[in-house]
Amino acid sequence: METTTLLFKKVVLPTATLREMKQGMSIKLSTADVKTTTLRMTASNLKREGYMFRVSDKGLTNETIVECIKTPEL
Repeated sequence: METTTLLFKKVVLPTATLREMKQGMSIKLSTADVKTTTLRMTASNLKREGYMFRVSDKGLTNETIVECIKTPEL
């Protein structure tokens, strides 16, 4: 599993951030930037486009890990 830190601009756009992820990639986001529930909802919405993510905040304080399991085939 590859862990990468993405550089954010002033505004974090969850949909754009998750779409940029490649299969097997995981990122750790602060809940101050994006709430966990927002990431879960975004991951659920992107599931219709062929993406699959695992969103977890278990054992973390003020952070969420998002792992890309599947990306759509182009």
